[in-house]
Amino acid sequence: MRLALAGRPGPITTMTHNEKIKLDNQEPTDAGAKPKTSTRLASKTKTDADRAAERGAERDAAAAAVAASLPADRDGLLAVARECVELYNNAVLDRADFAALVISERYEAAIWKLNGGTYFGSCAGDDSAGTIVKRYCAAVPGVVPLWGQQGEFLINVKDVRCWVKYGGGLGSVLNSHFEFNAVDLDAPFVSETGYRSHFCGVVRGQAVDAAAALIFADLLGKHRRYLEAEYQDRRAEDQLPDWILALVSPARRQPAIREPGDAVQVVPDGFVVVDVVLTARQAFIVRKWAEAARPRIAAAMREAKKSPAAAPAVPAPAAADEDGDQDGDDDGPEPGQRYRIIKVHHACFEKSIGKIVVIAKVFPGGRSVFAHDDRPVTYRRNRNGRMVVDYDPRCVQTVYGMDSLEPI
Repeated sequence: MRLALAGRPGPITTMTHNEKIKLDNQEPTDAGAKPKTSTRLASKTKTDADRAAERGAERDAAAAAVAASLPADRDGLLAVARECVELYNNAVLDRADFAALVISERYEAAIWKLNGGTYFGSCAGDDSAGTIVKRYCAAVPGVVPLWGQQGEFLINVKDVRCWVKYGGGLGSVLNSHFEFNAVDLDAPFVSETGYRSHFCGVVRGQAVDAAAALIFADLLGKHRRYLEAEYQDRRAEDQLPDWILALVSPARRQPAIREPGDAVQVVPDGFVVVDVVLTARQAFIVRKWAEAARPRIAAAMREAKKSPAAAPAVPAPAAADEDGDQDGDDDGPEPGQRYRIIKVHHACFEKSIGKIVVIAKVFPGGRSVFAHDDRPVTYRRNRNGRMVVDYDPRCVQTVYGMDSLEPI
C-alpha cells in the first residue's frame, strides 16, 4: 500500500506504509541533526554473548556483596565453606528452602573470593578454588556425608549391598549426583554393568543415605539384573577402597564362572578370535566373514597337523636364576613398557608404523593392551598465573593387539 501526502504546492510525495510508521516513531529533531536510533531496534542487536556477559557481571556483583563480610585469608574462607555445608544440611532436613538458598550463596561467595574475585576457572582442575573447597569439605570415606558434601558410603537394600558415591554441591536445584556401584558381583544389581549414575535434587526431610536407599530401591524394583560375565570380570579387577576391604562381611568379587562352551577357541596363525557386541546389521556382516573364513581355518589346521615343523613350537620353561626368577625378559607386556608399532589393520593407519607407544593397561591373557603415545606431558600458565596441564598423552589411549607391536 502506498500513501500520498499533500504538502505545499508542488509535486506530491509518496512513501510506503512501513516508511510512514518508521517516520512516526522518530522523535522530532533540529534541522540538520542526526535522528536518534530507536531503542527497540538497538535492543535487537544485543548478542547472546552480551547477555551472558551481563549475567556474569550480575553474578560477580552479587558474590562481591556477600564476600565483603567474609575473611580474606584462605583458612578463614575454607572454614566458612565448611560451616555453610553443615547449615545447608540442616536447612534441607528442616525443609527450609529459602535458608538453603541464602547459605548456598554464601558458600559460592567463599569460592569466588578464594579464586581471586571471579568464577572463571574456579573448577578447572585439582588446584582450582572450587575443587579445593569441595575436597576440604568432603566427608571421611565410609561415613555418610551431609547434603552438599562429597563422600562415599555403603547401603543395604533388600540384601543387596551397594557402594554409593555422592557428589554434592550447593547452589542449584539439581545438585545431587549418586553413583551406585556393585559390591557383591554375584548378587543382583540395578544394571548389567555393575554401575548406575543418577542425578536428582535434594530430598527434603531425608538424610543422604536414606535418600540413596529410596532411589536404589526404586531402581532395583524396575531394573533388577545380574552382572554380565564381561562386566563381572572387569569389576573383579577394580581396586576397592580400604574401608570396603575392612568390612566384616568381605565383598564378593570373584570373576564370572565360564561355561564349557565359553572356552577360548584355538585358531592357527593369521586368524584372531574376537568377542564384541554389535548391532544386528553389523553382526550379520561379521557372521558372513566368519563363514567365509571357516574353510581357510580348517585348511590351515590340517596343514599344521601334516607338518609339525610349521606349527609354533612351545618354548621350554627357562631355568630359574639365583633370585628365583626365570631367565629371559619375555614375560609378556606390562604397564609402562615401550613398544614400537610394526603393522596396522588398515592402510589408512600406515603413518602410525614405527611410532613408539607406552603400555597403560594389559587385557587378561596379554593379547591386547591399552597404550598411549610416548610423548611428555606439556604445561601452560592460565590467566590466574597457575601452571596447569596443557596436554597429557595418557588421556588418549588406543587398543593394540600384541601382534602389532614389538618391544624396544
